[in-house]
Amino acid sequence: MIMMDVFKLNFLVVGLYLTLLLSLSKADTCGVSQFCFRSPNDCFPASECTYFVGWSPSNTDGAVDFELSMSGTSGYIALGFSKDGNMANSDIISCLSDNRILRYYASGRTVPTRQTDVGLSNENTTIADDGTITCSFTRQLSLVGQTNYFDLNDPHFLILAKGQRQDESIYQHTSNSRYSSDDSYDFKSETPVTQGSAQGTLVTLPSQPRQPTTERRTNTPKSTEQSSEDPCGESQSCLRAPANCYPASSCTYFVGWSLSQNQDELDFEFTLSGNNGYVALGFSKDDKMPNSDIIACLSSGQLTRHYAISRAIPEIQDDVGVSNEKVEVVDGTTKCSFTRQLSNAGFPNFFNLSQDHFIILAKGDSNGQSITQHSPQSARYASETSLDFKSAPVSVGGSEDDNRGAKIKAHGSLMIIGWIGFVSIGIVTARYLKDFLPRKTICGKPFWFRFHAMCMITAWFSFMSSFILIFITLEGWVGTGRGDNTYYHAIIGTVAVGLGTLNPVMAIFRPHPGTPRRPIFNVLHFAVGFLGWLCAIVATFYGVRIYYSTTGNVTDIDAFNVMIGFTIFIVIMFVVFELHILSTRKKETSTDNIALDSVTDTPFEEQRNRPTQRTQEKIVGSAAVRNIMYFLYIIGVTLTVLYLVITIVIKDS
Repeated sequence: MIMMDVFKLNFLVVGLYLTLLLSLSKADTCGVSQFCFRSPNDCFPASECTYFVGWSPSNTDGAVDFELSMSGTSGYIALGFSKDGNMANSDIISCLSDNRILRYYASGRTVPTRQTDVGLSNENTTIADDGTITCSFTRQLSLVGQTNYFDLNDPHFLILAKGQRQDESIYQHTSNSRYSSDDSYDFKSETPVTQGSAQGTLVTLPSQPRQPTTERRTNTPKSTEQSSEDPCGESQSCLRAPANCYPASSCTYFVGWSLSQNQDELDFEFTLSGNNGYVALGFSKDDKMPNSDIIACLSSGQLTRHYAISRAIPEIQDDVGVSNEKVEVVDGTTKCSFTRQLSNAGFPNFFNLSQDHFIILAKGDSNGQSITQHSPQSARYASETSLDFKSAPVSVGGSEDDNRGAKIKAHGSLMIIGWIGFVSIGIVTARYLKDFLPRKTICGKPFWFRFHAMCMITAWFSFMSSFILIFITLEGWVGTGRGDNTYYHAIIGTVAVGLGTLNPVMAIFRPHPGTPRRPIFNVLHFAVGFLGWLCAIVATFYGVRIYYSTTGNVTDIDAFNVMIGFTIFIVIMFVVFELHILSTRKKETSTDNIALDSVTDTPFEEQRNRPTQRTQEKIVGSAAVRNIMYFLYIIGVTLTVLYLVITIVIKDS
């Protein structure tokens, strides 16, 4: 009986001991016997974590024991040591799916290069059934004389990544498979401590995934910003303004890019002055916002992809093809850097940068991950031509003209005032009003002729000054690089200016009334002027599309629709005028059936037969009707001009 009780007691003790051992084996060691960097924050064991890094001082002097695990199937998982949290210039240890542990070094945002396997021992790798790789190794803190072997006696950031491989070559990790610590760690510390705590005990070190963060500083930016050598055109391509500005912090905007060593990625950095909710870099086939692939860097530190179908707010896209994101805000200037794949066939809105594209820059306010319409024209910039991102480094200087936007507005306003305003009124005055305006003369010429001439001369000065202004502003001909709309606008507009200049020259050398060539002049004068006016209207349509394509509607009515309404309006008015002429014209009251035969050097009264009293009464009645039509026509033209000019002036102001 006693033996039985002793046996039961021993069995109970053994059970309690085994239970204690089991509970201890499941106890979270983070903050007790090792440092940890993991996610979720309290995950344990490592197999239950998205990622897990544990380290502790090794029994070997001057060494650290590491344990690394990342969930999900991959060809490799990697632990990197970095001085600034970026992939560029990092010492990497990669655990491969074939159970090897190898060393690499990343000199830039390119595929890391293989290094000599020194300073590592006690390597062990296991692959779980779900593909999760777990590895452990011992690393010496430092190796004197070994290139690219970082000295962990100094604090370093941790970087984690996973991806696919081919033999010993490890490929670019995906954008959602990279993590880095918020702080640098002291790996030679022997006692785990809670970050920011003085108690000397640790639950765990900070282990949330590091999203791209915003660093707000007031000191001078580091890295290449402090270099006195301009890399543009040497080691990277640049788009910037003012021309040749450097460093980037001194530019209104700056975009730099270079092709990776494996020729399938581009490293970008761009800077926009001004403190906003976001800055964005877009790739477009025609320098317009519609149909553009956009990467936005938010002031919250996030980097997001968007696609603009039209002038509406861009739609957020899958975060693919972009890695090594970093956002900084320094003295109100936002700087963003990232690596982008040249192409990704699986995503239709991911533009293939192996082909030439325009660059668009913009900034504005953000709401969470959503970006709102960029602010005024001064906050949107575009390259003058499409760019070859795979070419040798080039430097594309931007405009140094701070008044460029105002000059473009002046160009559009003067063209509209000249062609849509004065020419529209001048043509109708000569064609339909010479018989009905007051029969008075000014300096020996009929009143209608003086009014017609005044409109045309004012129009010529208006559109000619606008024509010269745009050539000076754009520094020459725009060519085909700005897109079809701009090219057609320039061609047709130039034809209109040419015809508009030829017509007054023809008028100076017009034959005298009654001579055989006078009818030929009248027809040509009317045809050249009318054709120039039509070309100007078509060019205005293109101009409106170009200018307003960068934003949504300026007011409740779209300017392009206003131009359509104006065209319909003048067609209707011309038809009504012609019908009215047919119903009132009498052979005995008119000696000139061609519109501009009355453009003479003799007084109006000497060119007309005096009508009868009855005819005079009919003329007075017809004149009243036509004057009302003329008044309505002038109102319609004036309202159109006012709308277009005012919206040009207030747009982006």
